[in-house]
Amino acid sequence: MRRTSLAIPALATLACPLQAQNDPNHPNIVFILADDMGFSGIHAYGGYDIPSPNIDFLADNGVVCENFRATPLSSTTRASLMTGYYPQRVGLNHIYSEVDPMDGLDPEKYHSFAKQLQSAGYHTGLIGKWHLGQDIKFNPLNHGWDVWHGCTMGNIDFQSHYNTIHEIDWWDGKEDTVSLSVSD
Repeated sequence: MRRTSLAIPALATLACPLQAQNDPNHPNIVFILADDMGFSGIHAYGGYDIPSPNIDFLADNGVVCENFRATPLSSTTRASLMTGYYPQRVGLNHIYSEVDPMDGLDPEKYHSFAKQLQSAGYHTGLIGKWHLGQDIKFNPLNHGWDVWHGCTMGNIDFQSHYNTIHEIDWWDGKEDTVSLSVSD
């Protein structure tokens, strides 16, 4: 297993080159960020409490990053991961507001690593929790993601997709699925 340290994140949730499938200069990249999981919670990082055979397989056959910083808040960790900056540098030392939809990571001011991957010829995709702003201007597609399926807020029920203020919070790109019926 290869291990590395990264000063600036250069990873994507899902990224694959637009051209050749097995190009060693443009390997497929899968990055997994799990909320509220301790460093040694899974076997790949020395833990044995949580069975994770698929993640263990990826770790054994890929790169495991062991030198990184996470903050106690998911929004601040996500902002750092997306931009490579400390959260305070992007003006963030709080959870992006679930009350103020105009609070979010501005794609005009801060360029994400997803945009860098796109410029290197990658197709990018993000699945899951965004939590870096609710307004459409903060949408992940504006930050360099080609595909996004997920929620904007920090806490939803993943079965019904209802958030803590009893609204459906599930997106397919820039389309809010609130207009879709629950039976669909």
